[in-house]
Amino acid sequence: MKIFKIFSENADREWIFIDATHVRAHQHSAEIPNQDISKSVGGNSSKIHLAIDSHGNPIEFIISDGTTHDVKVAPILVEQLDLTDTEIVCMDKGYDSEILREQIKN
Repeated sequence: MKIFKIFSENADREWIFIDATHVRAHQHSAEIPNQDISKSVGGNSSKIHLAIDSHGNPIEFIISDGTTHDVKVAPILVEQLDLTDTEIVCMDKGYDSEILREQIKN
């Protein structure tokens, strides 16, 4: 994690893009306690929520269970971002929330 933070220090934060993707987990991984893994029809999965800068370099991420909706995790991710130099935060329709837009504006 320390190396990740060092590389993200000089990020170009003019534009920030946020999205998430599912990651399938091995069938035996659900037996491990305190893991962000959930069981759905598709099997055991987690989600990686990622924020990238204007050049496509990752600047922040969160791992959650695979069944939690993106808009519920996004406020936590946005809270960790420095948006002082950011002009645009770009997300897909899964993040459509007035509360989240207000958080970004503030």
